[in-house]
Amino acid sequence: HDFLAARCPKVVANDASDEIIHDHSSLKSGISFAKELTKGSTNNVGWIMKPPLQYRLADLTSQALPTKNPPTWPADKHISFDESFHFAACARRLGKLATAAKKQAAEALSDDEEGIELSYLSDESSNKSTRGVFAQSNNTSSALIQMWTKLSCCDGLCGSPLGASVKEGMDVSISWLTSVLIFGSHVLAGNAEKRFKKNQAINTSMGLTNIDSDTFQIEDFDSRPDGHDEYALTAHAIPIPEVLSSLKDLVAEKKIPEVENELKYVIGCLTYIVSRLTSKENGISSTKRRFKPNNSEDNTVGCFLNLHCGHNNHYSTEERDQLMALICRCCDGDPV
Repeated sequence: HDFLAARCPKVVANDASDEIIHDHSSLKSGISFAKELTKGSTNNVGWIMKPPLQYRLADLTSQALPTKNPPTWPADKHISFDESFHFAACARRLGKLATAAKKQAAEALSDDEEGIELSYLSDESSNKSTRGVFAQSNNTSSALIQMWTKLSCCDGLCGSPLGASVKEGMDVSISWLTSVLIFGSHVLAGNAEKRFKKNQAINTSMGLTNIDSDTFQIEDFDSRPDGHDEYALTAHAIPIPEVLSSLKDLVAEKKIPEVENELKYVIGCLTYIVSRLTSKENGISSTKRRFKPNNSEDNTVGCFLNLHCGHNNHYSTEERDQLMALICRCCDGDPV
């Protein structure tokens, strides 16, 4: 509450992988939760939230979730509690079914390696029917695994992929969702700044002097290092637009109809995130907050600094440079 009430320039420095302070209990999560869901109230923020009964029952019985319309931009300026819990429940069900499919595929592979006979039917027509069922099941399992491979690595722009949050529980999934909605634009502003500097020489040579620096582009969602290898042992979080494109292709192919409702709702929420973060009004406010923190009209949440140094380690060189840049802008270029 005190942080939100302070009107001075502020920086929210957070490492989602902090081993001392859980990401759900961090200042970043508390601020995003309060700003997005409770209109600024910080009561019970950071505590474990019990999901509504319908979602607990659906999770317990592995039932499909009902059809629900996702939030849309610009009609919905904020998401509701019900929408956030439905997103968390849909993501959890998708993860559970994909994990079960992966285990089943691993067991089948193990059985094949050990030479275990799966079918003892002698009738040829029965064998053909059984192979058809197995093939259909394998296609569905493969589609589920493919879907979750993308969705679980979905970059929340604040340090944590969606899969890690889903594994922790629905309340942590909601924290992932609110964090990307509140602080995601801060990361986009930083990536856009790098893009402007990188393309400055090219733009000047082409005579493009009137560049709109308040508009974010799809490429600004990509925080992966240049020249990254998609098949390297070290996996990088996948940008939301790329995940969104893969999920839409799976829905169009209709390979996993049993989770169509959940998948469409998650797609709708990710579409809402992209539309909201790349909107003109959000771009202007985020750019002002980053480059002119003293003149920003809404300075309640401060500027976000995504860390990877842990709890007690020193800042990396890049993180120190980013922090000093923010401090200099707060002090009009003359830090103490």
